Order: sequence, then C-alpha cells, then structure tokens
Amino acid sequence: MNEATTTITLADGTALNVDLDGVKTIGNVINKINSHADNAGKATAALVDNRLVLTDATTGSGTLSVASLSNGIAAQVLGLDASATGNVITGKSLSGGLNSVLLRNLLGGAGVGTLGEISLTDRA
Repeated sequence: MNEATTTITLADGTALNVDLDGVKTIGNVINKINSHADNAGKATAALVDNRLVLTDATTGSGTLSVASLSNGIAAQVLGLDASATGNVITGKSLSGGLNSVLLRNLLGGAGVGTLGEISLTDRA
C-alpha cells in the first residue's frame, strides 16, 4: 500500500483498499471507488453539491468509515475524514470557490493547525 491508498470500511466488515495513486480528477476517484473489484455495488460514491458522498448498501454491526493508509492524507484532502450518519458519509466541501483555498489544504494538507483568532485592520 502507498500513501495514496484509502481504505473504505463498510458496515459488513468489507474493506475496500482504493489506490488513488496517479488519480487526477474527482471523477477518477469516484470511478475507482465504484468499480473496485471487491465493491460489487456494496458502496457507491457520488459528487453532490461539491462534496463526495459515500453510501454503504451493506448491513452489519460495523460503521462506514474512511481512512488513509501509510501516513497518507488522501481521505483528508478528499474531505472524507468525516463520521458517518447512518450509512452515509457526506464529505467536506472540495473547493472554497473561485480564487480561494480551503484552510485544510494549506501546508500540504496539514491545514493551519489549531484555529484561533485573527485581527483585521482597516487601513483606509
């Protein structure tokens, strides 16, 4: 496994190790998840309102979750480092809008750390 490998764990215990190495678009990410050899329709990925949404069609005592492997940050960059609500993970927004950057993507995906206060001064 490499830093670009993300594991999607389903309620029935199925673990999908999705290798995202070389993936260039969100469409490619969705395709990699939906066409994974061990998936067979157990989980679906879609882009909804600028967020990746994973839906788990399995049943079991487990919880849908996404984790990066090998100290990677793929799950975080994709906004999938969120908790499931029922059988769905709704990821965080993938972009902040035109000409903007999400704080979580700064410093190579490390973000800005602990959030605090900022001070703005009007110099007009």
